[in-house]
Amino acid sequence: MSVVYDRNGLEILSADECQSLLKQGYLGRIGIVTYSQGHPIPLVLPVNYCVDGGDIVFRFAQGTKLQSIATGRDAAFEIDDIENTYQTGWSVVVLGPAQVMNTQEELDHAKTLPLKPWATGRTPDWVWVRLTPKEITGRRIPLGEKNSM
Repeated sequence: MSVVYDRNGLEILSADECQSLLKQGYLGRIGIVTYSQGHPIPLVLPVNYCVDGGDIVFRFAQGTKLQSIATGRDAAFEIDDIENTYQTGWSVVVLGPAQVMNTQEELDHAKTLPLKPWATGRTPDWVWVRLTPKEITGRRIPLGEKNSM
């Protein structure tokens, strides 16, 4: 398979590469729209996650700004990695509806998922969310002459 580049010279990652990178990670960023005094405010927050089937599952504590995720509201999810020495890296973005998991079956299943905590502290009452991808895209900064040592 040949490598495809976008108009900026970034390598376009295949769907399989994006899925593989998503499955390897455990810390990402969720992008949502919250509201303050009736005005929409974009918000990006770190979350620990795992891939369940093809969906992204994460959790957050009651009372956080993530509560603005309503049933079926679209969200953006992103993971990346940068290699400073060679000035290369990659990014994967997932877009789709975020659904609070609230049936007992969903919650029992969620508790079995391999989520690695990125922050320690008290164990709150978790709110579990499933983001079902409508679109997954990825880009890689290629290692080339400008990036090599």
